[in-house]
Amino acid sequence: MSLPRFVLLLALLLGSAATSFGENWMQGTLVSVDVTATQVTPKKIAHHYNCVISDGSLLYTVEYDKPVKAAIHDPVKFEIRKDRLTLLDADGKKRTAQIEKRERVTH
Repeated sequence: MSLPRFVLLLALLLGSAATSFGENWMQGTLVSVDVTATQVTPKKIAHHYNCVISDGSLLYTVEYDKPVKAAIHDPVKFEIRKDRLTLLDADGKKRTAQIEKRERVTH
């Protein structure tokens, strides 16, 4: 096998591996965001943003330390890997958090 043919074959194999191991974004809806404040020190307050995201069949509850840049009831893209949810913000940033709760959507 000649070198250019080998390089082409290697590039094709790596491209297909990247596709199969890449991100699997799902379409969902940001259902709600609840903000809680905790007094850390007399002069410092920590905010936590509890977000509920729906994929149509399940509701996922996650907590972020910074605000999510997406409007409630707007479509969002997200992916789930094991017990972590990664949300794609409106500005293209990825926000990853532990899934706190999963609920079945009832109609």
